[in-house]
Amino acid sequence: MITYEQALEKARSLKSKINKCNEYEDAYVFVHDTEDSEVQYGGEGPCVIMKDDGTVLTMIRYALIGKADKIIKSFAVEQ
Repeated sequence: MITYEQALEKARSLKSKINKCNEYEDAYVFVHDTEDSEVQYGGEGPCVIMKDDGTVLTMIRYALIGKADKIIKSFAVEQ
């Protein structure tokens, strides 16, 4: 089991901008939430870090394996 801090460190090594985290029962999903249409349509997608072993998934893969059911909490990530 990895901690939130470990998951954030891993996500920051893979994603250039992160300002929000959605926590699910089994994963942290890090995103750059913005109103900028350039980022929304073709920018970086969410980065999913599994809590059990730190595996990195795309949001599409996470949703396809049936895990993206309910957000436990959503919060801002400090820069």
